Amino acid sequence: MAGAESWLKVHRQAILADREIVASLAELEARANFLVGFMAELMMAGICKECGSNPRGGCCSPEMGSDCDSLLMVINQLAGYDVSLQRQDGIECFFLGPNGCSLRFKPFFCLNYNCHRIKTILGDETLRELERHTGRLLSQQYLVEERLRNFRGRYEITIS
Repeated sequence: MAGAESWLKVHRQAILADREIVASLAELEARANFLVGFMAELMMAGICKECGSNPRGGCCSPEMGSDCDSLLMVINQLAGYDVSLQRQDGIECFFLGPNGCSLRFKPFFCLNYNCHRIKTILGDETLRELERHTGRLLSQQYLVEERLRNFRGRYEITIS
């Protein structure tokens, strides 16, 4: 997180002047909004919260928070989202707060993973639709990551 913040302090203006990156971020936001709405229709937050409230339940483990790299932090911050740590208890993900995940854009695994319970509740057809929408978001997130990597390469800068 510190590496992302210091990198953005120096390069935020140049990044936000790059039309391709800005357009890619806007499309990423639109796809995230759609997915959030779709998941709300499916009442997935309730399913996940019920599981996560059990002592041994939930997939938001500390390892998931460790899967977040500086580039993911940069994307969240460029889009205007707070990426502060919510917890450091070693039991759950660093970004899991009282209202769920504080990250707007998450590691690929977090959005691709659907536990057995979700698969059973949603059924095959709805699960396929969820996976299509998730895939659209993640492919756009990958595009934004690539554009930021190319930006770094043009200016020979690194995120530590």
